[in-house]
Amino acid sequence: MSLAIPEPIRLPDLAPDRTARALRWLRWWQVRNTITNLIQGSRLRIAMILFCSAVFWGGLFILFLGGFQFISLYVDLANTIVEYLFSMFFLSLLVMLFFSSGIIVYTTLFHSREAAYLLTTPASTDRIFAYTFAEAIGFSSWGFFLLGSPLMVAYGLTVKAPAAFYAMFLLYLFSFVLIPGSVGAVAAITVANIFPRRQKTVLTLSVAGVLAILAILGIRLWRTPGDTLSGDWLGACSTGRLFARIPSGRAAGCRQGCSPQPRENGRRRGTI
Repeated sequence: MSLAIPEPIRLPDLAPDRTARALRWLRWWQVRNTITNLIQGSRLRIAMILFCSAVFWGGLFILFLGGFQFISLYVDLANTIVEYLFSMFFLSLLVMLFFSSGIIVYTTLFHSREAAYLLTTPASTDRIFAYTFAEAIGFSSWGFFLLGSPLMVAYGLTVKAPAAFYAMFLLYLFSFVLIPGSVGAVAAITVANIFPRRQKTVLTLSVAGVLAILAILGIRLWRTPGDTLSGDWLGACSTGRLFARIPSGRAAGCRQGCSPQPRENGRRRGTI
């Protein structure tokens, strides 16, 4: 009786297009079955989710629309203040998308039974990563679209943007999601390779780093001289490298202040 260990059976490699089709087919049936089960057994929950999402979207839209209309009474919506508002809004969403997509990619790749099963199949690792990355982008980006779309719609209505603007900003939001999602996925794989058994340490250090950055920014904002959101205040922030620096001509305009000037129709606006 021979005690020799038999050689492992090597499964044939599948063509990349066949692997991609198989994974797309798997994702399609998973989404289809999930939606069918929700419709058949949880109609009230779906209705509540849709209703709450619609109320939340409508509330944000009314808030953003009123804010833009109020700002347009005093300053032009193409000035530096609005640029800073958009920059800070999307910067905060970028940071949140970075952490959410990184956590989801790390969980689905290294702590899920599905990924462990897929690694035993002839599918290549890059296809499995693309499969899990698409799932992470889908889960982490729905909140971003829920927050970003009312802002862009309200801005478009305020400035009377053409119809092409609304189609373009959807493409912009989709492209924007891929940037923090990709960086978060790279960070998740880096953490898994460098710190495979120190997840809590990495999480603690990450939270501490974010809190430290927020504390530094808050202290700089608090110590910035001038009235909040005034021309001097924005100029001081720009000089102190708190925000992205603006061109010298516009920065000089900011330092002149936002003194309100009367419009011809009786309303007032600020000049920057």
